[in-house]
Amino acid sequence: MLRRWRPRKVSHVVVGGSERQHSVRNGLLSFDEEPEIVLVHDAVRPLVSKKIIVKVIDESRKHGAAVVGVRVKDTIKVEERGFYRKTLDRSKLWAVQTPQGFRYDVLMKAHLASQRTSFIGTDEASLVERLRIPVRVVEGDDRNLKITTKADLRLAEMLLKS
Repeated sequence: MLRRWRPRKVSHVVVGGSERQHSVRNGLLSFDEEPEIVLVHDAVRPLVSKKIIVKVIDESRKHGAAVVGVRVKDTIKVEERGFYRKTLDRSKLWAVQTPQGFRYDVLMKAHLASQRTSFIGTDEASLVERLRIPVRVVEGDDRNLKITTKADLRLAEMLLKS
């Protein structure tokens, strides 16, 4: 299934923006033809599996929006002025990953609405949520880690060797 979409080479490069969503919007505006589904993926998550990608595509097609995440294992607390104010119910918490998948029309509508209100989200799902469009959760994998530190890089190298 993925062979159909696998790029053989880079077709074109789009200039990024000052924020992640500006870069994604520039990418959305660069299409010659509107695609059915768009995936947004962090390059710093190189260990994503084919299974996750296919699941995100399928769920995006069915629901309009789908995001990969893993259940939070740690206790999460809200801090205020140096003291913990409350403990959140981790059974309802997810650590969001990429890829995030959307029907093109849904994501473009979310980007245009955010541009009008100058809202900057932390990810594309946060833009879509503001339109009250439900975002489907796709169970991710801890191996789909985000490489941001030297320790993350060492862990990724160990995972690749195993």
